[in-house]
Amino acid sequence: MAGGFVAIYRWRVAPEHERAFRDVWAEVTQAARAQGGYGSCLGRTPDGTFVAVAPWQDRQAREQAFAAIGEGPQWPPVERLEPIEIEVEQDLWVASPFTKSA
Repeated sequence: MAGGFVAIYRWRVAPEHERAFRDVWAEVTQAARAQGGYGSCLGRTPDGTFVAVAPWQDRQAREQAFAAIGEGPQWPPVERLEPIEIEVEQDLWVASPFTKSA
């Protein structure tokens, strides 16, 4: 199925800020869900970079959600890397947020 949008966010976080980072990430993710987002999955690469994968209905839905959230909570000191933005062309996820059940 074509359609949908995925944002891949990346951060480098000093060990002493990891707990605060995880808390703020969860808070922002819940706020985005309240604005129609599909949620997010947080992981870590072998080099320690945090990575969050967040599916959205489309790019506009993400922009509207973050506009509604505004500044949100204060992030701890982190290095925020450029996000990777993906327009979905083919969707084969088992439980995709982009596929509507009949």
